[in-house]
Amino acid sequence: MKTNNYILSSLIYPLSALENDNFLYISSGFLYRSKEKFYFITSLGSVLGRSVPNGYFKLNSKKIPTHFKTKFSVFQKDLVSINKKCFSVHIPLYDDNFESNFYIHPTYKKEVDIAVFPIDPQGQDLVALNDFDTLKKEEGEDEVIVIGYPLFPNESDDRNNPVYAEGKILKKEKNVLLINTTNRNGFFGAAVFKKTDLNQNSFCFIGVFSGNHPSPIKEQPLVWDKTLIEEIIQAQYKESCLD
Repeated sequence: MKTNNYILSSLIYPLSALENDNFLYISSGFLYRSKEKFYFITSLGSVLGRSVPNGYFKLNSKKIPTHFKTKFSVFQKDLVSINKKCFSVHIPLYDDNFESNFYIHPTYKKEVDIAVFPIDPQGQDLVALNDFDTLKKEEGEDEVIVIGYPLFPNESDDRNNPVYAEGKILKKEKNVLLINTTNRNGFFGAAVFKKTDLNQNSFCFIGVFSGNHPSPIKEQPLVWDKTLIEEIIQAQYKESCLD
């Protein structure tokens, strides 16, 4: 399937983190398809509401979220943008026994700032970010685009339009890229794309936006490599993250 900017941005979702019904903060996420099953991807820091080893998440509240609230997009089969509709979704982070409803990396565990939630489509015709042909290319430039939902002062958490932040890949490390783009809390869990052709509307999905790099580069945003998502899905590894 081909895409355009409108549809691409419609597949990145704002996440309102709730403690029961109380709004705590906003972050970002997206749907991913693997072997015809759907998963919701965000950062582990977004789930925990606090720092993980390789990401720094500043919050005004020390409360731990219990749910995410968002809206998933549904398109008609021709994927014409004007036919898009949305439906509200609540994603519980833990079950009744306080066991995690999300997977983390089986080897690196909380060192990788990615959380993966299995999603039941409930009869809805969902579309995942990785369903598009234009997101399968790997070659191209080192310019990147982050699409997410930073929450600005005096703004409601009921966001409809994402923010685009552009930057460049500065350095490649194991499982991560360092990029020089805007770093705001609401971008945590956002999808990051590399431009595959600067003269055309062509993008490659490369990974998940995280927070600041640990010392000595404290203000450097990270992109966790997309291959980690599939590793997490295949392992379906869970571990208590409430300690």
